[in-house]
Amino acid sequence: MLTQALMRGHSAFILNPPGQISADSVSQELNSAHAIIKAVNNSGLKKIVLESTQGAQLGRAIGDLGVLYELEQGLRNTGIPMSVTRAGFYMSNWDSQLNNARAGRIESLFPADFRMPMAAPEDLGAFNAEKMLRPLELTFELHDFSGPVDYSAQDVARAFAKALGHPVDIDVIPQNKWIEYFEEQGFSSVSAKSYAHMSEIAFYKEYQVAKHPVRGSTTIDAYIERLVLSAELQGLETDAMNPDEELNRPIQ
Repeated sequence: MLTQALMRGHSAFILNPPGQISADSVSQELNSAHAIIKAVNNSGLKKIVLESTQGAQLGRAIGDLGVLYELEQGLRNTGIPMSVTRAGFYMSNWDSQLNNARAGRIESLFPADFRMPMAAPEDLGAFNAEKMLRPLELTFELHDFSGPVDYSAQDVARAFAKALGHPVDIDVIPQNKWIEYFEEQGFSSVSAKSYAHMSEIAFYKEYQVAKHPVRGSTTIDAYIERLVLSAELQGLETDAMNPDEELNRPIQ
């Protein structure tokens, strides 16, 4: 079915779906990647735009890094012109920390002042859309993509504090507790070990760090501000749809 769907167009944007962290997420993602490669190879496509990740490299049990590298190579071997966007850490990964931030603390695997590439999904979307709409300059393009500057958990905490109007501190998870922490978040043992290894690669920068990445315009402050505002608006909509008991009380 995927091959048939791809045969209807001449260009495709590809984003490998995530596996279930409660199972063997890497094996599931590899199965998806292999299915995509097979479908693309028989599709007749003229152009591919692939969303990948910074740090993608050969290896197993290293989370998305190994899976997406294998997907990159498999699609490149089809001979179809391709643009690869290796994204930094999605700013949207901080969405799950909103309730923690409201309570005054967020969690981080890395030291509070450790800076890393982060990118806003909307900036990535705009960049990839441009690649979809315009002819590629080369038969293979590789672009590292980050935000305006690299950010730390400290920057994220300050952004939450500014948006929420109260101090936000950081709980740093010690490296020897990473696997345990992931398991507490619902990861299976095999997925927890894989993600811990991926985090080590990111922390020790065991990959080719981009010297001149493409940089989006969305700052972490702007992203977090919109996140908080969106959540508040959704709360107001929920309140409007579910009036309190006093307003619903029948007339006596």
